[in-house]
Amino acid sequence: ELVERARHDVRDLEPSESTLELEVHVAREGGEEARETWLLVQRMDGGRAKQFCADPKLEVHGMQPVPWGGIAARLGGGAVAGRPYCLLPLPVETGLPVHANGFFELSSNRRDIWFGDDMLGAGKLRSEWNTCLLHEVVAPAYVQLLVLARRLALGAGARAYYALWPQRRPAEPWGGAVGATYRLLLGQPVV
Repeated sequence: ELVERARHDVRDLEPSESTLELEVHVAREGGEEARETWLLVQRMDGGRAKQFCADPKLEVHGMQPVPWGGIAARLGGGAVAGRPYCLLPLPVETGLPVHANGFFELSSNRRDIWFGDDMLGAGKLRSEWNTCLLHEVVAPAYVQLLVLARRLALGAGARAYYALWPQRRPAEPWGGAVGATYRLLLGQPVV
């Protein structure tokens, strides 16, 4: 409902965040079943992302961005090969140890999010939107996930907790999201 309201009039949008811890039953090869615990943090945010959504140029180019995104991490089971999601998974990896979901603008072949610093017009707007969404919505969700995971992972040990952190700077635009995440982590109770 919140996403639907935001698609119609983002001006009245109030920032919100939700957190969910899920136990998932996974069928493995050979018929055995495993249990995994996942932590999800999603945000509907204001700020620069909300201002971007109100830009009249977006409608001219057929864009209807919504400042919503989130992070999902498997707890205690080792890092995952992070993938981007735009409601459904995209067939590429982000280079992060978590999954990132958001209302991204997708590339024309729908295999990745739109990104490039050498574009004009609609392509430039799509790329700028994805960067804004990653920095202003997804990165704060990642920080909140790390803060919460620290509390939840106390029994699992430091190795499991730090496996959720970016270990290296991935290719853009995900590298910029890692930089934004680390800047936001300063002063947070995460170590």
